[in-house]
Amino acid sequence: MKLIVLAIFVVLISLDAIHISMQLDEHHDERERMHQLIIERNCSFAAIAALIGVALYDLITNLNDASAIHYSVYFVLGVMVVTKALSTLYVKRRM
Repeated sequence: MKLIVLAIFVVLISLDAIHISMQLDEHHDERERMHQLIIERNCSFAAIAALIGVALYDLITNLNDASAIHYSVYFVLGVMVVTKALSTLYVKRRM
């Protein structure tokens, strides 16, 4: 049952990401673009907070058993940090 719920969740998130990426090329007025940016920012902050919460919970509950730590969460956080750094460098060089 957990696998089915997880699969449905992943499919829904994937469909939402595809839907958002398909709408990026549409022409919006400036307010719509700003609202979309606020939505994307808030979703990003929520995802980061959730990942950090899971990572801390995982670390605290597995203090005595390092082999039980799920390193995939830390990998995702690391990828996010690298992406943020590279994106920031790219934007600063383009401006």
